[in-house]
Amino acid sequence: MERKALSLPGCYLFKADQKNDPVLGKVFYEYSDYAAFGLKTFFLQHFEIELINKNVLRGFYIQDVPLNHEMLMFCDNGSVQVTLLDLRVDSKTYLQHTVVSLCVEDQTALYFPSGIAYAVLSLKENSTLYCMCDKLLAVSVSLTINVFDPKLNCQWPDNVIVSAMGRTAPTIDELPHHYW
Repeated sequence: MERKALSLPGCYLFKADQKNDPVLGKVFYEYSDYAAFGLKTFFLQHFEIELINKNVLRGFYIQDVPLNHEMLMFCDNGSVQVTLLDLRVDSKTYLQHTVVSLCVEDQTALYFPSGIAYAVLSLKENSTLYCMCDKLLAVSVSLTINVFDPKLNCQWPDNVIVSAMGRTAPTIDELPHHYW
């Protein structure tokens, strides 16, 4: 397995050594392979984000303290673009973002620490993002930040599909928070 550091500190891409076998399928190693890179996170909760249509944009999502969490995600079907946004006020990359493409064929996993928000854009129909986090998801501390907030300076395709709730989510300056 290989590890590649991303432009946001503490964020990594992991690439598996083996490819999908057309007969046997794939194996995803959740713990042991990552420990060799110093990642000793125990992933408590697993969930999937299903994106039925192409160009569906969801996010930015983050959980506030005390349930802020580390995440590991990989594309289980199709292809997605994940945009990570640094909301750690003490970080040299505060309010900066990086973009990563994940597809099922690449066997690549994305890891990011607490204080990083994420948005997901489907690049193909019927895409699925498999996610793991080290703390339970809780609606009471789940925050959504408007992906179109001009302060974030993110570029999205013109034809993205965003829910009404996503379009009216608070901007970074309107959100109650503990990170920024």
